[in-house]
Amino acid sequence: MGQLISSVIFALILGGGVAVLLGGMLAARGQRRGGGSPSVRASLIIGLLIALGSFGGLALVDSYTQVEYGTVAVVTQFGRVVTTFQPGLNWKIPFVQDTITYRTQEITYETSEGPDLSQADYRDVEADTATADGQQIRVRYTIRFRILPERALDVAQNLGTEERAVEKVVKAESRSIVRNTLKRYSASQLYSGDVEAAQRAIADLLEPEFSENGLEMTFFGLRSIIFTDAYRQAVENKQI
Repeated sequence: MGQLISSVIFALILGGGVAVLLGGMLAARGQRRGGGSPSVRASLIIGLLIALGSFGGLALVDSYTQVEYGTVAVVTQFGRVVTTFQPGLNWKIPFVQDTITYRTQEITYETSEGPDLSQADYRDVEADTATADGQQIRVRYTIRFRILPERALDVAQNLGTEERAVEKVVKAESRSIVRNTLKRYSASQLYSGDVEAAQRAIADLLEPEFSENGLEMTFFGLRSIIFTDAYRQAVENKQI
């Protein structure tokens, strides 16, 4: 609706500006020839035609949208989702319908010590938690997921944009489940490097949460678990 109002205002300003400019020129010429009102009427008609033409041109440009490969577009109309556009050229009602684009290719979310250096699509800081015996740890992990094209309407309706889906599901659920799951393991179990059981347990909890919200998790990996310097020193002293 906002785009419709903006287009109408633009067309009126353009047509009005042309009418005023042309009217002034014709009026000046008419005064030299002894007439005036036909020139004013002619300028108003020309201005109206220009306004209608510019509005029609804007409507034509807004009547189609091109969806790129690897994405899907959800069509919204007056605040509600109505349909989905597949990759290619798609036609829509100008100024009434709008689109929200979602990537259907794999998207990467990653926690790390230096998020600015990560190459992931969505970067975050490490998750912090404690082990079953009270040792503080920081966790770095990677998630690869995709938005299911057949569930894009649900994602738009329940979560919003792709960024909001990542914030509400991928980030919130993964950080919570990672923290709570690792609390069930002792520091010695995680420090030994044998974290496959914990990784599988986290993935098993995340997959249904993603699926329920229209996402498909294709990979979860615990890249590293970082212990405090004091704990690492204590383990080394014990080994010595």
